[in-house]
Amino acid sequence: MLGRRISSRARACALATAAGIAVVTWPTAASGAAFELTWSAPEECPSREEIVDATYAHLGESRSEGPPELLVQGTVSAADDGFVVTLVLEDTARRRSMGERIVRVDQHECREILTPASVVLAMMIAVARPRVAQPDERGEPAEGPPPGQASPARAPRPPAARRTEVTPPEPPPPHRLSVGAAGMASTGFLPRLGLGAGIHASYWPRSPLLFRLDASFEDGGSTHAAGGNVGFQLVSAAVRAGLSAARTKDFELIPTVGGRAGVIHHSAVGFAAAQDESRVVGSVGPGVLARAKLGPSVVLEGLLDAELILRRDRFHVLQGDTRHFIHEPSPVAVRFALGLAYDFR
Repeated sequence: MLGRRISSRARACALATAAGIAVVTWPTAASGAAFELTWSAPEECPSREEIVDATYAHLGESRSEGPPELLVQGTVSAADDGFVVTLVLEDTARRRSMGERIVRVDQHECREILTPASVVLAMMIAVARPRVAQPDERGEPAEGPPPGQASPARAPRPPAARRTEVTPPEPPPPHRLSVGAAGMASTGFLPRLGLGAGIHASYWPRSPLLFRLDASFEDGGSTHAAGGNVGFQLVSAAVRAGLSAARTKDFELIPTVGGRAGVIHHSAVGFAAAQDESRVVGSVGPGVLARAKLGPSVVLEGLLDAELILRRDRFHVLQGDTRHFIHEPSPVAVRFALGLAYDFR
């Protein structure tokens, strides 16, 4: 794992050394080619001027006043735990592509892309300059010898070696595991608003797919009936699956679907229960999970779900020979949970 994960600063140092060697050893006849940078990046990232100045510094040159011979298109986008810089190089005179490079920077601050991006850009320019200086083989034919003179024998030119630009494949997203706790409120299962708390665990198996397991306890208070009181509590567990629908560096929205199984327990004071004190309930339905990053590993989570209750038992109590109806769960239950989670990567 250590051999495969190298920090962005170490990569930047290695790239800077390589860029310096490439710039020094390239022929000086082509070292004056200017370039133009088109830069698209979030506001917190380095500006276009900063990237250009840093690139000229790595090349060991000052800015050229001549017309640009190379056009660079730079784009910065947010990725998991960092940023991705895409650099596309083009010969302005011949309008031909001269390569593309992707730089991945595993840092939380966008300012950290300055050194890696400028080093890679300096390397691309140093490699491309001799190719720009070569005459275009499709240009005007060379002027022939004067009339009456035979053309000198010319050795055949060896075919130019093709340069293949290879873009590294996008790495798969990492495994993610998250555990947390939340407070919650629900309606539908209990006669009054149920308030309680729960714990949960979520897992992403190298994809936007989410699997989530939670367990909770809710208390619905007491219901007054026929001169006595009946208290209700709900203990339940749920399994949910979801697919990320929207994701940025600090926010994620995940629609989910799942099922819940639990037990409603009631206790009567002042009269006897007409059936078992605990009754099994089940429900299924959709939901939506919102996650907002508060720190490198701490996340604020909010889960809203609506569930169709599959089993709805009626609760009764006995007062002498009289049977009193107390409660029946609603057809649909709604629950909202808000809490904190810790992400393991």
